[in-house]
Amino acid sequence: MIAVCDRDGHRVVLMTYDGTDAGDLLTSNDGLQYPCDVEITAAEDVGKLIAVIESSSGLLGNEPHHAVKLFAL
Repeated sequence: MIAVCDRDGHRVVLMTYDGTDAGDLLTSNDGLQYPCDVEITAAEDVGKLIAVIESSSGLLGNEPHHAVKLFAL
């Protein structure tokens, strides 16, 4: 499986290698906004983590923001 950012959909989805959508991994319900990069890792001391970089566009007069959020699996 491959984790893919859907920036404007505010979600990270899992895709199969043939391009089939296998479902949402994280969504705006998890506090996700404008994801632009994702990394999934496993460490013995903390377990499986998902690191997501968010980046807003700053459109409509809003200041752009950049953030890194960590989620536990």
